[in-house]
Parts: sequence; C-alpha cells; structure tokens
Amino acid sequence: MIQGMLLGILLAGGPGSQFSVTYETRVDEDGRLICTVAEEESDPAMLRQGPSSRDDDIQYTWWWEDPSTHVRVQEGQFKVLYKDFPSDEFREAFQHGVRIWDSILDPTIPVTIAVEYRPILYEGQAAAGTSVGHSCHDLGPHDRSRFCWPDALYNEIEGYDEVDDDPEFRITIREVKDSAHYPGGWHLEKDWSPPPDQLDLITIVLHEMTHGFGFTTGFRWSGCCEAKSHREGKPFYPYDIFVWTQKHGRLADLPSPSEELLEALGGDELLWGRTGWKNVRGEPMLTPEVAMGPVPLRYSARYQRGIDIVHMSQPTYPKGTVNSLMTVGYPGVALRHPGPIVMAMLYDIGWELKTDVPTTLPPPPLRRPEYQSPGKPENLRLSVTQRGSWHQILVRWDEVPYAERYAIRLTSRSGKPGYSGTWEGYAKSPHRYLVRKSWGPFTIEVRAINRFGLSESVSVTWPEE
Repeated sequence: MIQGMLLGILLAGGPGSQFSVTYETRVDEDGRLICTVAEEESDPAMLRQGPSSRDDDIQYTWWWEDPSTHVRVQEGQFKVLYKDFPSDEFREAFQHGVRIWDSILDPTIPVTIAVEYRPILYEGQAAAGTSVGHSCHDLGPHDRSRFCWPDALYNEIEGYDEVDDDPEFRITIREVKDSAHYPGGWHLEKDWSPPPDQLDLITIVLHEMTHGFGFTTGFRWSGCCEAKSHREGKPFYPYDIFVWTQKHGRLADLPSPSEELLEALGGDELLWGRTGWKNVRGEPMLTPEVAMGPVPLRYSARYQRGIDIVHMSQPTYPKGTVNSLMTVGYPGVALRHPGPIVMAMLYDIGWELKTDVPTTLPPPPLRRPEYQSPGKPENLRLSVTQRGSWHQILVRWDEVPYAERYAIRLTSRSGKPGYSGTWEGYAKSPHRYLVRKSWGPFTIEVRAINRFGLSESVSVTWPEE
C-alpha cells in the first residue's frame, strides 16, 4: 500500500508563470485516509487532458472549455463544473459540501472548480485528489525572488480573476465501490453516521476544497518566503510566513527552505502564527499557538522527502473532532463543518468570512456503539524470567471492546539494542521480549487500535525505578 507524501509539480519559468500541486487522498495499511502529494510528475500535456487521458490517450484540450461535456452549477460565488458524475444524487452530495463553504466564505471573486468522476484503475489508487493552480510572480527587476499563491487566494487578494473562467483548482473523485477498503462505496447522505465500509463524500469535499483555498505551500518552488509589498501597496504574505517552530523560528527565515523544510518538520510541532503576530490585514492572529504538523514520520525516507505543511496535527486534533478536517481521515467518520481553527486560518491568509469565527462548535453526534474507538488496554502486567545472561519479558494485558489489534513499543533508556533502542510492532497478549538487563531500564507501552483510531497508551517500566 502506498503511504506518505509523494511529490508531483509543474513549474513554468518566467513572470506570472503557473504550476500545479496535486493532493490525493489514499488509504494506508491501517485503513486511514492519508492526503498526500500526487505520485506522478505532471507536465503540460498531462495537465491539458481529456476525460481519461491518464487511462488512455492524452488529449490536448481542456475538457471544461466545452460546455456540452459538463454540468455547470452555481452556488453563491462558487461555480462548479461537473463531468461524468454517475447520478444527480451523487452530484447533490458534492454540492452540499460546496454549500457549506458558501455559508462560511464570502469571496469577492467567483471561484471556479472543475470536478471529474473517474473509475478506480488499480488497488491503492487515490480515492480523491485536488490539483491546485498557483500563480508565481517575480517581485521586480532588482529583486530576483519569486513567490507563489494558490490561484483562488491570489484572485481574492488582487480583486480580479486573472484566468477568467478557467478553474482555480480541480477535484477528482474516483469510484470506490467494491474496492478492498471501501466495498460500500461513497456515503452520500447528509447524516453523521456513514457505515464503516463507506467514505463520506461531503467530508472529503470539505477537505479537498480547503486545499484549493490555500492549504498548500510554495516552499519548494517559490524560493521566496518573506512578506513583500505588491503594487499599489497591497501586502502579500505567502501562506508559509505564519508557520514557525520552537527550534527553527519562522520557517520563512530558513536559509534554504526547500532543503531544510523536512528537518524543521522532523522533530518539533509546527505552530500557526505566534502570540503578537498579525494576519494579512494587520490584525492580531486569530489562531496563535495552534499546533500543526505532518503525517507522523514513520514512513520510509523515500516518502518523508515530500512531507508538507498542508495538514494539521492528528494528535492535537483527533479524528472526528471539531477541528480535525485537515488531519488524516477515517472511514465511517463524517464532518459537516470545517471547524473554527480552519476558518480562522483561512481568514488570517486573506479570505473574508460571512460569519464570525466560532470559538466552539457542538460536537459531532456520537457514533453508533459498534463504530466507537477502542478504550485503553487494561491490567498491563509483566512476567520476567532470567535465562542466563538474558531476561525474558512476557507482556500481558486484558482485551478491551472494539479493539481490532494492539500496538506495542519497548524503549530502552540505554539506546540498546540497535540505534534507537525502540522496538515497535503489533502484538497479541502475551507478547515476548528477550533482553539484557544492562540495556534497561525498559518502558513498555501498549495501545488498542481499530479503524477509527488509537486509544491512549498504558505503560509499565522494568526494572522499576
């Protein structure tokens, strides 16, 4: 199963150039939805594609330029071009997600979104994806720096539509019915309780549209991350200007963000804004000290290189909670509002809101009992037997409801064996370790897991301190 972040970009040179970053929502081995950067590199021909150019022959026209090939629906300032949607019910579910955003954002410039429905071609292919167009500009003849904005936000700040009716971003939805992970297909209802074998379309729509509004980054391509002034004195703050870490300070201040971004993401929580910082309008940040972060760094080095600052920290915003829209997702989970943190972040980068940012929202309705996250493993205990110079540790715990499996981790304070002194894996009770006492003391942690999430960990130390 493909995991982690993979990179795919198009960057054309010259002032006012365009490039596109594609985010895909795919499934990892734990059944979670991981939003990643697309695997394949794009080129101009691939972006100028027909309805199935990745599947068959490449076409060299934009499908949305032909009104006869799509259904156009307008919702406030949002224009949606639908292609090949299987039913009115399916399109209505997508449109409901658009209506939710229309009730929150107040764009002055219409936002055009191209949406296409395609079949799944192979196991592990993304269930959904968003290709976000960016406008990149040189700052002037005496400043060789460049910065890039997502097209929808650029239009909003500038006050005009630079590309007229061309879509600011494109969303692809793929048919997942009868797939290995989601045999029930897409959940199209407006309720909060999709079955565990279905993906909730409205939640995915809210997530993918948020990428198009600005949850993307120009770090790897712009080469410029400082706040600058544009013509007529309009302030231009790249999205990334507000992101900082305790260790590195502002990521915008790194000498070479493209090369050092992964290092900055690797050990410290990312924070949105900072106490005393101001947003694009010169107002106090609405979201100071908000923890953010990448998907956990447990994937291979190949995938870590593509990790980006386009999501919020899953441990800080657990699945299904009010502000969890821009973390990883799960089957059987529905959200019907982006949450106050996401709203405030979009306001900070330049979007106008129709309503005040709420400080709290009512929690989502409880899932049916069979769809609950597991509780903590109970009665964690050890049995230790000496065998010569070695000690056998048997770890036992009592089963808990709704647990599908258990994650176990042993950590040695001495750093032995191996480089880190940590052994991780999945186990059943009892689980055996064979160690030397001189490597200790050891801390052993156990968590219960199911497709809806993780429990809190329980731990025990041997020898006791």
